[in-house]
Amino acid sequence: VFDSHSHIHINRTTKSIPSGYIAVVQSIEEKDWQKAVEFCEQNPRQFRAAFGIHPWYAHEIISDQLEIKLRTILEAHPLAAVGEIGLCKCAKNVRGPMRESGFTTQLNLMKNQLRIAATFSRSVSIHCVKAHASLLQALEEIKAEQIDEKGANQKIPAIALHSFSGSAHHVKLFLNHFENSLTRIYFGFSHTINVQLNSKPQILEATILAVPDNLLLVESDLDDIALAPNATKKAIAHIARIKGWSLEHTAQLTANNARAWLNDSCVHNSEDGSRIVLDPQQKGNT
Repeated sequence: VFDSHSHIHINRTTKSIPSGYIAVVQSIEEKDWQKAVEFCEQNPRQFRAAFGIHPWYAHEIISDQLEIKLRTILEAHPLAAVGEIGLCKCAKNVRGPMRESGFTTQLNLMKNQLRIAATFSRSVSIHCVKAHASLLQALEEIKAEQIDEKGANQKIPAIALHSFSGSAHHVKLFLNHFENSLTRIYFGFSHTINVQLNSKPQILEATILAVPDNLLLVESDLDDIALAPNATKKAIAHIARIKGWSLEHTAQLTANNARAWLNDSCVHNSEDGSRIVLDPQQKGNT
């Protein structure tokens, strides 16, 4: 079970770590970056950290200071991803009189973090709620910056759209955008958000069916390690039902996809071939 998007460093209610559970531990604000590092270092075979600022906290950020701090921690942890970043039109910082300025702040913060991810060639996890057109436009801008006169320049290897809230139409738009891109695009689905909070299951089913098999990810999007593994299994079961797959096939496929999204060799099959693990021999493997 490979949970591509969790926050299990935030609210650890148990010291027990389930075997066979792998997770990317996503930060949401600067003050939990070190906590994510410490959590992952306790179990480097199973957990990988991601560093970023969630759009909910965009209004708290001083841009120049963030750039220095994010670059510093990514340099210290060469296998870390960038996340959770993104855009959210439901956030408190885009309500009322802050609506326009707040969203501009979110947008600029996300683009700055994407540029840093490109500089370090790190995979990214993006939160996007009711802002898919703005996200596509921003990604087009970043993509243009990744190409120089000689061809390929600094790039983001892969992006995961976590708990993807778009429709099948949006899937096609993103696939078309990335068709000839240096960056691969993945679509993550959680039971917590996509199923439990979804009033239109037929739209979710069409969305999942529109995603190519090799671009599907599963996630918990939870902050409690006691609950996250089972939530990820529920996401696997939901996709398996829609795709007509076995649970085992769905778990293995999405684990392999998560490995590809992370874009490195430190995620591999265990010696008995039973599951995917993070290589403890790699330095800085948070």
